[in-house]
Amino acid sequence: MATKTQPLTLQQLIARHTPTLSAAAYTDLGTLTTVAFLQQLEEAREAFSTSGVFTDEAEAFTAALTYLTDAQELDDNDPTKAVLLRYADQHLSHMDASDF
Repeated sequence: MATKTQPLTLQQLIARHTPTLSAAAYTDLGTLTTVAFLQQLEEAREAFSTSGVFTDEAEAFTAALTYLTDAQELDDNDPTKAVLLRYADQHLSHMDASDF
């Protein structure tokens, strides 16, 4: 019998990836709201885009930011939202906090 998994929520994604984002920011960001999380992603993307060292990470932050911004505009019951959150999660999951 196949089990049905619950889609990832935005709050779960934020909780899952805030430690990596904190490491990238070199500070404990604590608990982030959706808006604060997106702002921190933008700041990390900007910083890494100009550093020349973390180009893969900058691209991952950019992709995740795009997916999350699009997902935020959708109703929680919209199946597209779950897909966008999963894509953002995949991009952020490729990073390891110990890399920063």
